[in-house]
Amino acid sequence: MFDWGQLNSSVWVAVVAFVLTSVALFVHQTHVSKRLGKLRDELEANDEKLARLFSKVQQLNSSNGNSLRRRGE
Repeated sequence: MFDWGQLNSSVWVAVVAFVLTSVALFVHQTHVSKRLGKLRDELEANDEKLARLFSKVQQLNSSNGNSLRRRGE
């Protein structure tokens, strides 16, 4: 049977460092994933707003062009 008491203290330090690093990376990845999800939602909302504004600008340009043509006639 393996005697865990015989392990060198530097091995324990390496194991603890590995576990802590793994946990930190998991927490960081989770945080980044949540943040990216929020940013994606904001981007989609902004895309919808931009599409509505672009449509309004096209309508205004169309109506302004029609009124200018009528004045020129």
